[in-house]
Amino acid sequence: MGNIWIPGGGGAGSGSDECTATRAEVLKGYGAITKDSDDEVVEGTLELTGTATDSQVLNGQTYYNADAKTKRTGSMANRGAISANLNAGESYTVPTGFHNGSGKVTANSLASQTSATASAGHILSGQTAWANGSKITGNIASMGGQTINPGSSQQTVSCSGKYMTGNIIINSVRTYASASQTVISSTGKRTFNGLNSGIDPNLSAYYVTISNIGFTPLFVSLVGEYKDGTPLHVAVDAWGLSYNLRSGINTFGANVYWLKAENISSSAIILPAGDYVGGRSFLFQAFGYY
Repeated sequence: MGNIWIPGGGGAGSGSDECTATRAEVLKGYGAITKDSDDEVVEGTLELTGTATDSQVLNGQTYYNADAKTKRTGSMANRGAISANLNAGESYTVPTGFHNGSGKVTANSLASQTSATASAGHILSGQTAWANGSKITGNIASMGGQTINPGSSQQTVSCSGKYMTGNIIINSVRTYASASQTVISSTGKRTFNGLNSGIDPNLSAYYVTISNIGFTPLFVSLVGEYKDGTPLHVAVDAWGLSYNLRSGINTFGANVYWLKAENISSSAIILPAGDYVGGRSFLFQAFGYY
């Protein structure tokens, strides 16, 4: 430590040559004879200008800042090497204090954050997803809606393993129905077109109208006879109407014939009644699908 000569004490004859401290080593505001004062009392130039605060000095460590007479103690926490592991989207707040440079923040693996059971076969074709750390593209095919018409044999719609984007519509099966009525032939005749294709395309005959049968057939077959038992074949033979004798269908106790009808609707089915006088009673039965 340098020596400083302070006047007023003993040791007469001592001077700057015996001192080792310079003015720069004497606190500002204090006078002394120093090595560089040429035996004169001079004011020191040493000035404490520290700006540290206790929170900026490690906890338990002492220091001086601007006051040489006051020793201070730091309060900064020593964090050492702090480590943290983060998932996607998480954050870590670094605490205040001293860090020794060995700490680190580590991002967890993508596989550990995307645990899943889906595979390409569970995802629509062209769509992507992350599962167990890997990006996968789906391969489930899509299938649009469709309409199925019933047929005579079994049909299979291949939709296994596919994603349906529409409904499968199965058209209804046509319903079979029948109706029986007693009808009166007209008192006048009308023309039936095309019933006698081999002889005369137009036939004028008495006719009967079957009405309100309760359904509108896509086609219809009509069988019948005169109500008094006289068979219809007299009439149909006379004009060569389109018919076929059906053996075994003797519902009304006489020969039964299939006749071609016109104007098929739910309100009126018109068919020829032969050459007998109009106004005679008939018993007819209608069959058909709708």
